[in-house]
Amino acid sequence: MTSRRWSACGWALYLAFACVASLAIATAHAQVTGGAATTEARGLAYGIIPDDGIDDGAAFNRAATAGVKVLRLEPGRYNLDPSIAFALTAGMTIDGAGKEATIIDLTDGKTGSAFRMATGSVLSDLTILGDGASSANGVICVSGGSTNNYRVERVRFEGLSVGASDNGVSRNATYYECDFVNCINVGYQDGSASLNPCFLFCRFEGCPTGIIRGASSRGGLIYGCDFQGATTGVSLSTTGGVSVEACDFNATTSIVIGASVVRCAIGENHYQQDEILPSDVANKQCRLLGRYLGTASPSSGTWQVGDRVSNSTPGTSAGTAVEWACSTAGTSGTWQPLYRGTSVSYATTLDPPEIDQGESWEVIDSGATGFAVGDGAAWYWATTVPDGVVLQVQITAANTIKVQIVNIAGGDNLDIGSGSFTVRAVR
Repeated sequence: MTSRRWSACGWALYLAFACVASLAIATAHAQVTGGAATTEARGLAYGIIPDDGIDDGAAFNRAATAGVKVLRLEPGRYNLDPSIAFALTAGMTIDGAGKEATIIDLTDGKTGSAFRMATGSVLSDLTILGDGASSANGVICVSGGSTNNYRVERVRFEGLSVGASDNGVSRNATYYECDFVNCINVGYQDGSASLNPCFLFCRFEGCPTGIIRGASSRGGLIYGCDFQGATTGVSLSTTGGVSVEACDFNATTSIVIGASVVRCAIGENHYQQDEILPSDVANKQCRLLGRYLGTASPSSGTWQVGDRVSNSTPGTSAGTAVEWACSTAGTSGTWQPLYRGTSVSYATTLDPPEIDQGESWEVIDSGATGFAVGDGAAWYWATTVPDGVVLQVQITAANTIKVQIVNIAGGDNLDIGSGSFTVRAVR
């Protein structure tokens, strides 16, 4: 058990460090200057002026049209109409002066989104503030396009309908140290084609649901995040390959795992209200602390040779499988039961006749209880087996024991004798 837990934890840490490493590399690349593609400018140079009460959408567009790739915003409050989302260009960075210093204030009563992300774009160190009542979102990736490797770092989403929404075919998005506060519906939600979004050390507070992964989205990591005051922390619909590790859940329902979730991994987390138990993942192709769990061998899902499913209700009976091992890959798979290490024994009296050299004798006894095919068998016989004679014991069927004595070189008319004979299952 311990080794499996550390295996799941080690894998999640590897993914987390890989995401952080990619952030560092991409940030270093973005800071390279020289040439139009890496132009850096202050927002003031294009009329993006804080605290003037004027909508800054047109000024943002002037900067983008001019080819600015790194746009620095001064501390203060900026105004944006979310019904006209500002579309970042590919590789563009908008960098504020900090969550508490740079505020993007969305027009009250308007719907839409403040920013539309693009491939390689970065949004960092600012707050996107909604009115707490309208259907405005913070950032969005729209359907019909592919938006890859965008990053949102140290951004606070507050009073929005949805903090961040991904409705497109995006890959490898990263949200790092972001706050999702008092979002009306959900902190983050993706659609049906999002791949491998990564949430590192984010905080979700006062949102009915922290994160909703869409029906056909795949992959990703939720690591070191804090879910406070939520009805649902993380909702996994029919997604696959998501890892949830080292998070703190203070939610009525910590993690919702849909019936068709595949190969998600729930690792070591802290649960203040609703803990994830074996029953939450039983009969679903989802791992809890490195283990697949079920009440029987799987009858659905796609499995690989060597996969093991632990019995979530093993009971105490020696004849009940505690685990199933996949011996043939594919849909549903073919499974072999593995039984607990409880000792099962059967005692009888063995009285073989005389056996000539080169001959054998066997007896089949169906009176045992608790024995299963696949069990090994250890035996004890009160009579000494002479040299040149081999005694073999085999479990040939449930509760059926076969004993065979072979006289290889013990001479003719060999009388071994009789005595108490005990067989014990070895598992």
